[in-house]
Amino acid sequence: MIAALVVLPNSAPQASEVLQNVAATIAVDDGILYARTDSSETWVLGETAMRWRGANGTEEAYARDAGTTKRAADGTITRHPETIMVPNELFRVGGMLERAKDVGLEETHDMYVLRWREHPGALTLYVDKETYAPLRFVDRSPQNTFDETIREFKVLPDTPANRRLLALQ
Repeated sequence: MIAALVVLPNSAPQASEVLQNVAATIAVDDGILYARTDSSETWVLGETAMRWRGANGTEEAYARDAGTTKRAADGTITRHPETIMVPNELFRVGGMLERAKDVGLEETHDMYVLRWREHPGALTLYVDKETYAPLRFVDRSPQNTFDETIREFKVLPDTPANRRLLALQ
């Protein structure tokens, strides 16, 4: 059950509906999730495969039975069969919201802003009002702040062509 502090007009969807739609949009088991930010691109297929490409040309790809393969900016490839990649917080935010005790929900003219605490930090997720796609994610903890603007987010169908996007190119 998700409890929410709500600041929404009467015509807006109920808080529980917004939270469910956000969690469903970012669910890591609905095809291949893709996100592009200023610093990277990431493709995620549940916990079975993912690929991350940094703006500096580095890449990492993970497959459950093969481990992680890394390509440095200079093109050097190394294999790490024992290394498991975990999707970053953006791709796990649906589960975080489901576990959250109190979620604050605000509405602007074009987005919803969700705020909640997860020890030891304070989390904020900005989502598009129409698509529920993430626009920005902020994690403030006592040690540091992670602030990522999502330039593109989409769910790709789980097809052979899209599965090739999970491997180093």
